Parts: sequence; C-alpha cells; structure tokens
Amino acid sequence: MNLFKKSIQAIYLIAITFGITSNTSFGQIATYTSDTTGALASVATNATAIGGLTRVNGATIPGTRCSSGFSSANLSSSTTYSTTGAATEVTVSANTGYTLNVTGFTADLRRSPTGPTNARYAYSVDGGTTWIDEGTDHAPNNAVCGTTTTYLWSTAFAVASTTTLKFRIYGFNASTTTTAGTIQILNLIINGTVTASTSCSIPTGLSATAITTTTATLNWAAVTGVTSYNIQYRQTGTTTWSTATSTTTSTNITGLTCNTSYEFQVQTVCSSGTSAFSGSTTFTTLTCPCSIPTGLSATAITTTTASLNWTAVTGATSYNIQYRQTGTTTWSTATSTTTSTNITGLTCNTSYEFQVQAVCTSTSAFSGSTTFTTLTCPCSIPTGLSA
Repeated sequence: MNLFKKSIQAIYLIAITFGITSNTSFGQIATYTSDTTGALASVATNATAIGGLTRVNGATIPGTRCSSGFSSANLSSSTTYSTTGAATEVTVSANTGYTLNVTGFTADLRRSPTGPTNARYAYSVDGGTTWIDEGTDHAPNNAVCGTTTTYLWSTAFAVASTTTLKFRIYGFNASTTTTAGTIQILNLIINGTVTASTSCSIPTGLSATAITTTTATLNWAAVTGVTSYNIQYRQTGTTTWSTATSTTTSTNITGLTCNTSYEFQVQTVCSSGTSAFSGSTTFTTLTCPCSIPTGLSATAITTTTASLNWTAVTGATSYNIQYRQTGTTTWSTATSTTTSTNITGLTCNTSYEFQVQAVCTSTSAFSGSTTFTTLTCPCSIPTGLSA
C-alpha cells in the first residue's frame, strides 16, 4: 500500500512539474499548429503575442485552401528573395521586466504545384524596419495538403521587453501568383525561453560608423553598472561569429570584405553576470575599389603610331590612358572601354612612356610607366637633282 502511494505521488509530482515548466523549460516561446485562422496554440508565460499568423506584403487567402494549417496565395514570382515580398508574419513581445531568449525558428511547409518553389525565414527586432534573413532558400514540399517538410533555423539572440520580435516566412519563385499558387504552414515554433531581465541590461542603440572597404567602428549606448562589453560579428547569412571585447561603448573591427553585409550583437558584462546578446544590427562595407592595371605593353609600333595594351581589371567599366615623350612633363590622354588603345601623331625614333588607370564606381591610381620607342626615321627621297 505504501509503495502504491509513493508511486502515485511520484506520478503526481512529474505531472505538476510538466505543467509548470511546459511554457519555458521545453524551449518554446510561441507555437502554432493547424488552425486555419492562424491562431497560436500557445505562448510562453511572461510573453505576449500580438494576434496570430497574419498575411503581409500582399499575401492573400487562397481560393481553395487546405482544411488545416495556414495557407496563403498571391506570392511573388520573383526568383530572388526580398523583404518586400509576400509573407506570413507572427509578432511576439516579452512582458515588462522579461526577455525573449530566442534560439531559432521551426516550421512545416508545403506548396501547391504552382506555388512558391522557394521560401526564406527572416526576423526583425525594430518593428520591421530592419530584417535579418537566414541566408538560405528552402524548397517546400510539392504535395497534397498536410504533406510538409520541416525546416529549422538555429540562431541565438535576445529581445528585451522594450522591443518587439517579428518573424516572417517569405514565399517566392511561384509560377502562379494568384489564388491558385499557395503555400501551407502546418506548424510553426519560435524556439527559446522567457526569463526575468537581469540587472545587467541588454545594450541598445547599436550602430556602425567610419565604415571603409575592410574596417568599421561598432557603437552602442552605455549601460549603467557594466564592467565591459562582449561583441560578436559575422557576415550576414553565415553561422560563425568573430568576437571582440571593449571597456568603452565602441570597438574597431578590421579584416572585413569589401561590398559585404555584416551583422553584430553586443552583450554587457556586470559584476552579477552577463546579459543576453542584443538583437543584430547590420551594416555594409564600402564598394570594392578598382585595382591598378598591370601587364602594360606596346605593340604594332611604327614611326608615328603604337597600340597600348594592359590586363583587364575586374569591375572596370573603362580605362584612362596618359602618354608622353620620355623626359617631358606634359601628358596626352585617351580613354578606352577595352584593354587597348591606338595612339597616333608620334615622332619617329623617340622614346615614350604611358600609364593606365581603371574606372569602376571609383577610380584606381595610375599604374607605373611602361616605355617604348618608335621606329627609326626613314631616309627622305633626294631632291634638287641637277647636272
């Protein structure tokens, strides 16, 4: 009898524990299952969902939709993902004094035969002004209703109660954008937990300044009581972070790639511990500069003409050429959209030098000089003959 009572008590404790922790310990901030209206199945304690799943950017209800799940139509026929495309959106925020600790997003997707062959995940923590996308296209299953494929995006960031998390699933590359081309979402989960905000607040006011082709200065607002800050940054769409630390409200990073988008996050370090990392802020390095042309040579040289040549520069739209008689100070100029140009009006048996500059969105420096000599002057035909 005592053994029976202990067994019942153990089962009761397990049930109570499950009931208390099911909103947070199992890592689900918000879930959606199969309600055709988009209503959420659950929202974690101390978090609030603003409605359920909604259609945005022109997405509409299909003419014929599945009996379960959230279906949308009028999706983009573009083969390229864009944050302006039609999408399904869900919005969640932490209650005052709490933080959303997001660890990723999961959804089960399918499409109709004429629906979007690609889908993309993205989220925003500034009300939809800036979107961080996964950088990976998914291919929803082309099958009957309910036959879905699960896609998981593992990404970690925190959302304080002063901001709102928006998550979107975009559908694009649809062969029919009207009510016939559809995408179905059968399940959707925002993975993570909701925790009480620590005394070490999450940094805000992130920005990037002094951006060059390979460097940038990362900035954020000061947080009271911190001893230092941890910074992590990476190329947008990649998975590996580079890290840095700072005791001030900025840090300089180097070794970046030109004309490339980056994201960064900041975490505060206090005597009581560390905050969660902030949401990501993005910036793009400056356009790659033109390289200086190389491989200069002169061919087809005559007494008064020559063909000037050089190696093509990636990204160049044209080239500036300057040439002069060696030892003089005044340049003659020419332009070319190819990797050569013909010059005339030269003096026979004379040394010349020339240089080339590449023109992209900006211009390179001029190359070093390469010299050539025109052919020897020919003998003139005798005149003034007499006997």
